[in-house]
Amino acid sequence: MKQKFEIKNILGNSQKRTYRREIFKIRRSQFVLDLIIFLMVTMISRTGFGEVKITSPEVVETKIEVKAVEDTTEIKKDTGHSIPWLIDKIHLMESTRGKNGIASSLQKYCEDKGLWNEYGYGGMAKKICFKDQTEADITIIKWFEKQFKTKTESQTICYYRYGEVMPDCDYYQNIIK
Repeated sequence: MKQKFEIKNILGNSQKRTYRREIFKIRRSQFVLDLIIFLMVTMISRTGFGEVKITSPEVVETKIEVKAVEDTTEIKKDTGHSIPWLIDKIHLMESTRGKNGIASSLQKYCEDKGLWNEYGYGGMAKKICFKDQTEADITIIKWFEKQFKTKTESQTICYYRYGEVMPDCDYYQNIIK
């Protein structure tokens, strides 16, 4: 009987945690890079930033002036934790970062359709699935940014979980532990 060889199968528990942490950092870095590119393309298309010359129907040239700006890899808001940090905690709470595999879960429902939702976004009532984690990340970041305009961090997290605005809840307390 052949065994599938993977580097993580030969690691100890603390090494596996380190391995997962490094993989998460790589994925988070890629997500941030994808988000920055997405935002730049959106900004260019909406504002007409730069000089555009159309030489034929298929070819478009764009000149973009790039200026050094402050590093904004993590989106912050006034209540303390970054949105990516909160999303990671929700990922842990909702699906143990994709490890729970409960048959009646939203995660499993989406997996069976070849889609992704390990954040519990939308819940079983709406059954929202995404094509991949990147699409889910972009959607949930936009959702958080919208909620933070009118709600505190605790109100937003409780609203995410229970669908109603409340000043505090056990779900939020478990996240910030």
